[in-house]
Amino acid sequence: MTNQELNRDIKRLYNKIESLKNSNNENFYTFMEGEGKKEFIRLYRADDTAEVLTKDNLLRMMTLNRRYRFVVFHQFYINSKL
Repeated sequence: MTNQELNRDIKRLYNKIESLKNSNNENFYTFMEGEGKKEFIRLYRADDTAEVLTKDNLLRMMTLNRRYRFVVFHQFYINSKL
């Protein structure tokens, strides 16, 4: 995965979660239990040092993790090299 693809996918995930959150609760919870969590973990593990993330995408990842706790707080970007 290239740096551009990673940043693009983070932005897409964030926008999809925000649009589902505002529309239909049943679809939102179904997405978050299945595909949403898997996609977040995949993107998180693609760059666990946060070297190639843009500032906006790093903030998006932090916001999503704070809201939905995909990764426990004491391990979230523990290997970052910022």
